[in-house]
Amino acid sequence: MASMCSRSIPQLILLLSLTVFLLANAHPMAPPSPPRKAAAPPTAAKGVTGISPVLVSTLRETLDAIKNVASIISSFPIGGILGGGDLRLSSAIADCLDLLDLSSDELSWSMSTTSSSSYQPTNAGAATSSHVGTGDARSDLRSWLGGALSNQDTCKEGLDDTGSVLGSLVGTALQTVTSLLTDGLGQVAAGEASIAWSSSRRGLAEGGGAPHWLGARERRLLQMPLGPGGMPVDAVVAKDGSGNYTTVSAAVDAAPTESASRYVIYVKKGVYKETVDIKKKKWNLMLVGDGMGVTVISGHRNYVDGYTTFRSATVAVNGKGFMARDVTFENTAGPSKPQAVALRCDSDLSVFYRCGFEGYQDTLYAHSLRQFYRDCRVSGTVDFVFGNAAALSSSSRSLFCADTLAISSGIGKLKWDKLYPASLSSLSNSRRREDVTKVLLELLA
Repeated sequence: MASMCSRSIPQLILLLSLTVFLLANAHPMAPPSPPRKAAAPPTAAKGVTGISPVLVSTLRETLDAIKNVASIISSFPIGGILGGGDLRLSSAIADCLDLLDLSSDELSWSMSTTSSSSYQPTNAGAATSSHVGTGDARSDLRSWLGGALSNQDTCKEGLDDTGSVLGSLVGTALQTVTSLLTDGLGQVAAGEASIAWSSSRRGLAEGGGAPHWLGARERRLLQMPLGPGGMPVDAVVAKDGSGNYTTVSAAVDAAPTESASRYVIYVKKGVYKETVDIKKKKWNLMLVGDGMGVTVISGHRNYVDGYTTFRSATVAVNGKGFMARDVTFENTAGPSKPQAVALRCDSDLSVFYRCGFEGYQDTLYAHSLRQFYRDCRVSGTVDFVFGNAAALSSSSRSLFCADTLAISSGIGKLKWDKLYPASLSSLSNSRRREDVTKVLLELLA
């Protein structure tokens, strides 16, 4: 009898703890919204110059639902009897809070299209704290709402992978957010939004293989030499102490927040063994190195050691308008510790020029929003380019390296620029396993 009581006491405590947690975080969780019936495009409400009142209402409802989910997740106790304390769960919770925060911003940007004073055409690197967008409101809405939709999926996948009760607690609320975002995207795709600035129908690329949102000033900046009379530099990172900082993270942390102008960090040659997290308020940041393979930012986080794939990135970029030139991002976890990201990007209107991405599985995680890669090199073994971003690559190449894997016929014809506006595709569907000792195949984009 005593043995049975001792076994039942922890179960009773767990039940009571869950009850208290649910009561303390009771929020109305409406079931997924049914799709709205198709209707003639409504006219914009008085004082609204961008999107329809119906879409505005959907976005506001979505924002409230996101706040609801974030409240539940942020109050979940890490550790103790509710099951926690492990690195993967804490990583998944941190992922969700960051992702929901990004989604809130993306919804706010979407609603800014209702006001011509806050929504103005801008190029990458030319945004101000009060102006967002490229001038093509339909494209902006699709990018921002699509990015928010990807965020919810990544959050749910991370929580489900932990086996924690938290995934079940927020499952319905996350589904509500997903349903609302899908509804909003459907309204945009169906033309229910009355877009005031959609007269320009330019695609992602416009001349020279570059996207139309990459302005002339930023193109010149990418070509400028370093040194006197060349590229203006705001901070210098050097391992030998000859610069302003000895780590990239320190220079990034010291950069201004929500900067309206380009802030350039020059990273001198060397291997910088650190993880760098460029937060969402670090706008218009630019990293410039001494060359691909010469300036290297190196990390080794990975899924096997307890991190989520999202959190394993050596360098994670969230601030909009990010640019990088002549830098290599690498993850050295190795083939025995898969799902190890070298670079993860959630930066809208971001640019990578003459950059290297080195890793094994999941090297380059183009997670969301609009990204441009020019003259870059990506290497890996499994799914080494993946994500949901609207990404364009020009004159870049990927290297497939493996000990026991071969690539099936036809994949060498992969063209990254054909992936827009669809999501980046995982390479795994076109791969077959064979007993091969060494493989090195170059994929010309």
